[in-house]
Amino acid sequence: MTSRYDEGIAHLHRYRAVHGTSSPRQRDVIDGFPIGTWVATRRAEYRSGQMPPGHAHQLEAEFPDWQWTLRARAPFHVGLDHLHRYVATHGTSSPPRHATIDGFPIGAWAAKRRTEYRQHRLSPKRITQLEIEFPDWKWNVRSQHIAPATVQRRSVTNPVTGTVAAMAYTTEQRRILVTACAPFRGLQAPSGYPDGLALCVIDSVQSTGVSYSSVENVVARYRSYRRAHGDDPDTDGVPELLATFDELGDPGGWAQKIGNNNRTSTRSGVLKSQAIRDAARVLDGARIASAEDLRETANDETQLAQIRDKWCVVTGQRSGITWHYLQMLAGIPGVKPDRMICRFVADSLGLARRSVTPQFAFEIVTAAAADIGMSPTDLDHAIWQYQRGRK
Repeated sequence: MTSRYDEGIAHLHRYRAVHGTSSPRQRDVIDGFPIGTWVATRRAEYRSGQMPPGHAHQLEAEFPDWQWTLRARAPFHVGLDHLHRYVATHGTSSPPRHATIDGFPIGAWAAKRRTEYRQHRLSPKRITQLEIEFPDWKWNVRSQHIAPATVQRRSVTNPVTGTVAAMAYTTEQRRILVTACAPFRGLQAPSGYPDGLALCVIDSVQSTGVSYSSVENVVARYRSYRRAHGDDPDTDGVPELLATFDELGDPGGWAQKIGNNNRTSTRSGVLKSQAIRDAARVLDGARIASAEDLRETANDETQLAQIRDKWCVVTGQRSGITWHYLQMLAGIPGVKPDRMICRFVADSLGLARRSVTPQFAFEIVTAAAADIGMSPTDLDHAIWQYQRGRK
């Protein structure tokens, strides 16, 4: 009888013959076989030290381009070399997102560099290198350099609400916030759940308006439930999360076994377990099965906005704060402008707490992170921990 592993090997050969790479996206299927999930599981086994003897050698021997980590995360110079090859073949340095060259996902690599540029995480040296070596290089969104002024204004699309509005903060306010955040320099946020979109959904929805210890309890019960079934909760995606609701009957059953009785609001709110299920269905409908899928989708602002709009329709998620937190937990840098962050901004600037909106907090904390040289996610977590410790 052919084992599931051998079946996966055979399907990966078919996938590579069709697509020219042994690195499928997690949602990819070949001849009805979930080859993307199968490959992701093999990598997870390898990272955790649970891969059976001989499997690693077989994968590397049968698939010369096999990678234990995503090739889009390859060293910068490796990506440059492949982009030169792509230009030589296709005459452009703007490959489609799913384009490959010699088995290397050059489209995903180029998209990642543009995302880093938009998020101010790409070094000036690399920006210059791309623009000089590839005269036709295009940035999807060019950052606007703001000239010093008494008030800094810009029209922005708020990733929390999706609305476009003129935001304003003074140069002095930005300077004051940078000074207030200076003690946080060098601190780092936990890694979140880079391989487990299920845990990202649970944590993000469960976390609003409660003590974080209650969130940790729910996450721990989910992990225990999945491990009791012989599965790895840290690599669960949306399909695995939705399957737990089927197994436990409905959101009520899920709340009793895994979740709790917390609701999305004290007035006309629903169980957070229901919101978790409905939010997971939004991702499932968008064909986002894994954290890797979500990170890839983040490179497409239009598609990301469409998914966000549907997420915000889920009961209790209208503010968009949980949507933004979901992305952070999956490894997409950002700021979750919840009440902790808004209070810190207000107190640091000497403003009334009610006057600081999530959008204002998002903008000025993101700007402060750039000034300090921190990831927005790291600064967000440092502020949150500081506020958490205050009485």
